[in-house]
Amino acid sequence: MSALLHLFKLLPDRDRIAAACVCKEWNGVSRHPSLWSTLDLHNCQNASQALSKLPHQYQGPLKVVNLEFAVAVTDKDLQRLHGNNVEVLNLNACQRVTDAGIIGLVSQSPNLQRLSLYWNVHVTDAPLYRLASMCAQLTHLNLSGCKRITDKGLQAVAKNCHHLVDVDLTRCMEITEKGYTAIASGCQKLQVLRMYACAHVNDATLKACGELLPDLRVIDICGAHLVTDNGAQALAKCHKLEVVNFTWCVQLTDTAICPIAAGCKGLQSLSLHGLRGITNQTIESLATNCRNALHTLDVHGCIGIKSYEEPVQSYLQRNLPGVKQFVMHT
Repeated sequence: MSALLHLFKLLPDRDRIAAACVCKEWNGVSRHPSLWSTLDLHNCQNASQALSKLPHQYQGPLKVVNLEFAVAVTDKDLQRLHGNNVEVLNLNACQRVTDAGIIGLVSQSPNLQRLSLYWNVHVTDAPLYRLASMCAQLTHLNLSGCKRITDKGLQAVAKNCHHLVDVDLTRCMEITEKGYTAIASGCQKLQVLRMYACAHVNDATLKACGELLPDLRVIDICGAHLVTDNGAQALAKCHKLEVVNFTWCVQLTDTAICPIAAGCKGLQSLSLHGLRGITNQTIESLATNCRNALHTLDVHGCIGIKSYEEPVQSYLQRNLPGVKQFVMHT
């Protein structure tokens, strides 16, 4: 039995489920609790069928459930996981899962720490209300592409989930300044905040981040056309910043970037893609303050960076020798 159990531990979850159907002996081995702390059916095209074979006895030990891109999974399939106090739940791109399915499983999982709902365009604020009321230990929340999420859902999370360190709001188009400032105010342990392609990010959003998020390490506001130097330079107070994406934040100039360089000397990656207001002044400030840390710099389209005595590439490499990857305009 011990040798067979060891072999079962070596099998991927989907194969282990299939093996449990071979005979009574294998089915008995497959029920051992040590086999089922994690259920990983990511990219499994027949995940729904696999879940249907999970016997009732598997309820309880599951801590990690990964159904990422298991596109056939439905609410009914998730019901088979009820009885487990899940800590990590990945439902990325499971677009047949609705609010009801998510709420059902979240309600069973007060110890939930990580929830990922990437590109579930049907999800509304309803699961966030339940999440806020049940899962105070939540640390990671990925709502990227959840286009129906609004300020109200985000405010509920911010009010109760104070341990969040990583939030992804990419393309959450209904969220406004109210939602962003609520997250900054209620979740002051945040280290990663992604607001890529969020049209309502503005100066007030970044001022809240600068004032309230001292541990912020990664911020992505690609395409935030409302943001000006006045708001962006507030991020200079986030002294632990390592990765900043200002791509297509077209109003930004040296006036914003130079203070950030001075205040965030550990900056490792910076995208200024498409910012015509960036000049040599920014490069010199980065060279003075971030020379030892910076390894990636995107200055594609920064036509204000000029060098008359040498090619721009040479100028950048001389001033920032630690940068291993430059992306430049042609």
